[in-house]
Amino acid sequence: MDIISRGILGIEIAEALVKNGKQVILIHKNPYLLNKILDEDMAHYINDTVSKDLLLKLNEETLEINKGGRLVITNKNKYEVDGTIVALGVEPNTDLVKGNNFIGETKAINTDQYMRTYMKEVYAVGDVAQSRNIITGKPDWQPFAPVAGKMRFTAGNHIGGINYKFSGLVGTAITKYKDYLIAKTGLTENEAIKNGFKAI
Repeated sequence: MDIISRGILGIEIAEALVKNGKQVILIHKNPYLLNKILDEDMAHYINDTVSKDLLLKLNEETLEINKGGRLVITNKNKYEVDGTIVALGVEPNTDLVKGNNFIGETKAINTDQYMRTYMKEVYAVGDVAQSRNIITGKPDWQPFAPVAGKMRFTAGNHIGGINYKFSGLVGTAITKYKDYLIAKTGLTENEAIKNGFKAI
């Protein structure tokens, strides 16, 4: 089984397949796994652990998937497999509001602290909505269930007349691989440096 992945979902699928006795190839275009939530010095522990259970192909970009998912061609190799799972992440589906002034810097729908769009009677929550990162103060988009739940709670309260605010995003993500619990909150070192912080 072949998995083409950029993040958490790919790791979780790989763990489930390995646990069920499947031979797995995990293709990732970056030099280390979970590059959105880990810095390289932490990620090498995950790379080492995962590569004991499956064929881990890093720095490989998938170019084509043929034969109904049974042939995967990358920039380095060809893989004949029984099937392919593509877990490349998501983008906000903003088709409903394209061409309007709804879209923010992250390509998700811009909202205020009450989850209102620029049309104050229209709200956006969940994977389609951007908010503000509490640490950087900049617009941010994090399509995770806990974030969506808080946004929903905020919008529902505000619609119901309660002056409840969504304070913003802090960047929490949690997953696991076997005995490793992998979590991040706030900024990675790379993100901190990119945003002008002196990170130690």
